[in-house]
Amino acid sequence: MAINFNLDEIKAQLRQYHDSGEYEFEIGQKIAEAKKIIEPYIGKLGVGIVIDKDETMVSEWRIMSKYDFGWSDDAIEEGQNATDLPAFEEVREFMQWCWNNGISVYILTSTRERHRETVVNLLDNAGYKNYYSGLILRPNDDTGTIQEFKIRMRKSLVDNGLQIALNIGDQMSDLVGGYSNAVIKLPNPFYLISSIMVEKHG
Repeated sequence: MAINFNLDEIKAQLRQYHDSGEYEFEIGQKIAEAKKIIEPYIGKLGVGIVIDKDETMVSEWRIMSKYDFGWSDDAIEEGQNATDLPAFEEVREFMQWCWNNGISVYILTSTRERHRETVVNLLDNAGYKNYYSGLILRPNDDTGTIQEFKIRMRKSLVDNGLQIALNIGDQMSDLVGGYSNAVIKLPNPFYLISSIMVEKHG
């Protein structure tokens, strides 16, 4: 088998993509699309969005860069315990806009329940404190794939009367499986959470 790429070159391209501003520019484009999707729902009751956390609301770039894009046990632990990751400003402003216009916001993350206090502190420090209705974390004893967990939680929200106008995430495993009227995928060329992944740093 011939492999015609150089891993160091790919890592250099990823760093250039991030450092040039293109990454956040493309996030901003996607958030502009999200706002257009939500505008027709303003003023309607029982409407909300569901949004992922890592690489959707906050950036783990500092950790990814530090560990050279390798999610070792040390990198995963650092990510799970971080309370000072920066927000994507376009996403934070979008969530504030949704909240101010009567659209409920539910954060749905595969981070385990045992990390709730850390996650709350992270969101507070990143400027999200007052802009979400619910924070859904994965139970500590939950089994199955991340994708299955997220589908099940969206179904639960819908079954309890929420119309999910939009589901936003950086992974396809955040978005597939229905129970939302529309989806927006933010760019993330840095790592992949597959449909069969049982647990990662989430």
